[in-house]
Amino acid sequence: MRAARSRRAAGAGRGGPVPRRTRPAPRRLRVVRVTPLADDMVTVTLGGPALAGFVLPRPAHHIKIFLPVGGQLEPAVPAWGPDGRPVFPAGEPRPVVRTYTPRRFDPDAGELDIEMLLHAGGPAGRWAAGTRPGDHLAIAGPGGGYEVPAGATHHLLAADETGLPALATILERLPAAVPVTVLAEVRDAGRRRDLPVGAGTPVTWLHRGTRVAGALLAESVAAAALPAGTAAWVACEATAVRRIRRQLLGAGLDRAHVSTRGYWRLGAADHPDHDFGEGEAAEVARDGEGRRDRLRRTLGPLKRRAQDAAREVRATVRDRGDERTR
Repeated sequence: MRAARSRRAAGAGRGGPVPRRTRPAPRRLRVVRVTPLADDMVTVTLGGPALAGFVLPRPAHHIKIFLPVGGQLEPAVPAWGPDGRPVFPAGEPRPVVRTYTPRRFDPDAGELDIEMLLHAGGPAGRWAAGTRPGDHLAIAGPGGGYEVPAGATHHLLAADETGLPALATILERLPAAVPVTVLAEVRDAGRRRDLPVGAGTPVTWLHRGTRVAGALLAESVAAAALPAGTAAWVACEATAVRRIRRQLLGAGLDRAHVSTRGYWRLGAADHPDHDFGEGEAAEVARDGEGRRDRLRRTLGPLKRRAQDAAREVRATVRDRGDERTR
């Protein structure tokens, strides 16, 4: 009890300010080169002095990228306010903000690779299709990352195109002696790419064609052998990833060894979890508000409706009491 009081006295309890970690300022970078990766995918290599001190301690980290808009040569980038929210420069157009998993970081060369789909209908895809060496952008992060479960005796890695960069970084960090099952769903053979697997680790490529995204991956996960001690990491379309998570937990996998991420959602221009290409909603949202504020806006009306219902119940009880006393 005394500890709880001391926390409240320090302002960290209910109603007090919540301490926030210090976020580094976004790093301004330039495009070094653009390399074709698949039929409609490229690797964009970024560089610049601002990469000094950048680290990726775990696999599957993500970064925010800020892209210029409206004829800008460089994007407007935010500073972090005292409440942890981004504050963009007044009078300047907001940048396009998207989230990607870095595929490679070479601190000696000062280069950072991201893989991008060339979406015809979205600003990030259009930027990727038209960018050239020397173009400017900015990044923030890294965030997230995957902590490889200690003691796992088998790994299941499953992803669609959006999760393959992260999957590749996980493969590079796994113990060589531990067996791995790799399932990769892509639209067609044109989206295949090399993955860093050992000689004894085959990749099962799943070509969905016109099928709903994630359906083939879910079926393959359900059919996969999952021996005791399996750790699973899955990243794909949000509805499919929920189905796959239920399958894995129903098969008896330890909840602590199941990591699933919905990187995009069918039919949604923005998705509030992790982002890729045009299926993204960055933690730095378009209106500059963070995830907590979006949650508050969602729950606020529900709370008000609950309060209204409670008042109606109290009024009904009071009226019935008045009737009994007459």
